[in-house]
Amino acid sequence: MVASVRTVRTMRVYPYDTLPSVIKRIRARFAYSQNDLAESLDVSKTYVSKLETGALGKVSHELIITMSEAFGIDYVQLSVIAGKLPDNVARDLMQVLKSNTAFAIILERAANDSEFMLELIEKYAPQDDD
Repeated sequence: MVASVRTVRTMRVYPYDTLPSVIKRIRARFAYSQNDLAESLDVSKTYVSKLETGALGKVSHELIITMSEAFGIDYVQLSVIAGKLPDNVARDLMQVLKSNTAFAIILERAANDSEFMLELIEKYAPQDDD
């Protein structure tokens, strides 16, 4: 059984990161095998392998939320890296956040309540045409 990672320090991501590089750093930082990471994210080892090699084109918002919560990675930054949120939108979002207290409260709740976050995503996120 993999130990909970919620008690470990947060992990920083950088603008030059890619999702595969973040996955590799998570595994290195927490000394996880692909099986360990798969168990933590509730996905298959094959899925982790595809994440790590960049073989997956898109990942779900749910996976981004899970990774954000489990490894202390900023949700907005991870969304940008995963291609779910363009970096210019992320910058604009951070500006709004700094200038609008009510919006900041909503985002803080969303960051701490994954069900609320999923409701927001389902209601407002553009739908993929896959």
